[in-house]
Amino acid sequence: MTSPENKLMRTNSHPGDQDSLRTAAEARLAETRPATTFVRSAEELLHELRVNQIELEMQNEALRESQITLEESRDRYIDFYDFSPVGYLTLSREALITEINLTGATLLGEDRRKLLRHRFDRFVAPLDSDRWHQYFMAVLQHTSKQTCELEIRRGDGSRLHLRLDSLRLVKVGNSPVVRIVLTDITERKSAETALLESEKRQHFLEQQKIVQASLDGFWMVNAKNGQILEVNDIFCNMIGYSREEILSMRIQDLDVIDTPGEIEARIKRIREIGYDRFETRHRHKQGHLVDFEVSISHSEINGGINFAFFHNITERKKAEAFNQSILNSVAAEIAVLDHDGVILAVNQPWRKFALENGNEFGKPVPSTDVGTNYLAVCQSAANFATDGALESYNGIRAVLDGRLTNFHFEYPCHSPQQQRWFSMSVMPLGDTPRNGVVVSHSDITDRKKMETEILARRNEMEYLQKKKLAAQTAAAIAHELNQPLLAIATYSKAALMLLKAEK
Repeated sequence: MTSPENKLMRTNSHPGDQDSLRTAAEARLAETRPATTFVRSAEELLHELRVNQIELEMQNEALRESQITLEESRDRYIDFYDFSPVGYLTLSREALITEINLTGATLLGEDRRKLLRHRFDRFVAPLDSDRWHQYFMAVLQHTSKQTCELEIRRGDGSRLHLRLDSLRLVKVGNSPVVRIVLTDITERKSAETALLESEKRQHFLEQQKIVQASLDGFWMVNAKNGQILEVNDIFCNMIGYSREEILSMRIQDLDVIDTPGEIEARIKRIREIGYDRFETRHRHKQGHLVDFEVSISHSEINGGINFAFFHNITERKKAEAFNQSILNSVAAEIAVLDHDGVILAVNQPWRKFALENGNEFGKPVPSTDVGTNYLAVCQSAANFATDGALESYNGIRAVLDGRLTNFHFEYPCHSPQQQRWFSMSVMPLGDTPRNGVVVSHSDITDRKKMETEILARRNEMEYLQKKKLAAQTAAAIAHELNQPLLAIATYSKAALMLLKAEK
């Protein structure tokens, strides 16, 4: 008896296939035909035929019901496959699309027939291209499910974010294929982005509260073009402009020291190293200049932003200029050192002396300008037996340590052409030596020459006085000797006269 499955197979087969099956069936019947033939009556044969007819009708009805069930199952599968809320995709080993459902084609924005035998990576956004290739290779190398999130560029140019759940399948005798489930996560990504932006805005508002409460000025600047993006009220008050006016400006609209090219170079350097600290000068709305000490840090959020804090140092600059004027008015060379011996300020005579006397004495003189550690210079010079270097180091160190209240000494400097003399004085800066010291350095060669000349003349005068005294003493001695000798001579002459007179 033919089963419903076999009958379905015959029904769905081609005519040529049915003839060959009938021929094979007749051959098999001939082989299995019994040796003896039983003769049946017509009634028995008619009954058997009717039974077979009814059985065949029942089998045919069961076959139709099975076919309907299969068609319904097929339709349900097609509906489930094509109209699933997620996309189904099958890729070959070469990443060519071999199967895709309607949802997947809709996600990619192309007609399904145009997608077959085309590469999937042409829909991957350029920024995710490397990640896709690494992910696909990982899927081919592992038997477990692999997951990845990519940005897809659809056929109409729009973009979606998809999650890919992939599994490698290997059929016997065939190359491996990759089954992929595509899930649209664009809304989730948008929600995450919105949440991140909200957190950023909240963080920014919190920072706003902090910077508004700061005593220093603050602004945010676009790290690419120098456009001011945000500013606090303190800076507005410092510079005289309103917030709206400043937000329409760029850095070069306020800075009066650096050129636009120098500002661009500074922004580039800050972007490379992440921070900077310097002094600059901005022009107030009323026209006068304001000095600032600026501290800047860089962040890559929103394409690159610089955060800058401005400390007004105008009064300090005026005080420094006033102090510098006082220092320059002093004829002696003056340098102000901190507690570590670093030069904080020098006057013009100090710079002039260092410039004019660099190598006069045949010995290299290191820099002694602002920022130089003068103690290190003295210590280095002492190693070369430079005149006065060791005494200078010891004296300055003693005053800085509080072992001496002040220090003063004079020393000569010899050169092949001449000998010069210098004087050094060290005094604490302020009430305590921890504030630093003031070093005063003077050329006393003329004074030393005058002292030497005065001493020589004094010695000459003393010699003349001694010579005169010796002459006076000799004259006195001669006078004292001449008086008795004259008396003796007179008396002798008188005696001779008396003897001659015979009286």
